[in-house]
Amino acid sequence: MFCIFDSKSNGKALKAGNVKVSMSKHNLSQSEKDFIEQRGLMSEEDGQPRILGRIWALLMVVGAPIGAGGISELLEVSRGSVSTNLKLLDMMEILKKSTQSGSRETFYEIKEQPYSSLVRGYIKRMSSNLEMMEKTISKIENPEAKRRLKDLATFYRLAEENNQQLLKKLEES
Repeated sequence: MFCIFDSKSNGKALKAGNVKVSMSKHNLSQSEKDFIEQRGLMSEEDGQPRILGRIWALLMVVGAPIGAGGISELLEVSRGSVSTNLKLLDMMEILKKSTQSGSRETFYEIKEQPYSSLVRGYIKRMSSNLEMMEKTISKIENPEAKRRLKDLATFYRLAEENNQQLLKKLEES
């Protein structure tokens, strides 16, 4: 059984997975805490919730399965916020979920090489957006609006093509 202990939990284990790690042995260093906070700010700059970035960073630092309750306690945020943002991370297809016999809790960790999943999702969205733009452009009569939509379609096409190249390089490495 993998247990994470928070210094404020007075020895209370925050369940995680099958590898034994404890926060008393793996106290977050100041550098790790700073990384978690910086990753949160980066997510916010990207238009995502700050807590999403903080959870992502914590999962990277801990490197082992951890439940929502453990994440909540370690980041000192509400369990509801953790659950909401874990769902967003799961939609990004970068999480590996697991369960443990005798527990109803789901445990989370970052997939190995999650970045291919991120790029695949981006390509899928760009392709879908491009398809919608191409269907819409033919129906627009206003020449200026049509030009702007063509510009946006070009953006989606280039984003899709360039990210296909990125995906290929990620999968080769």
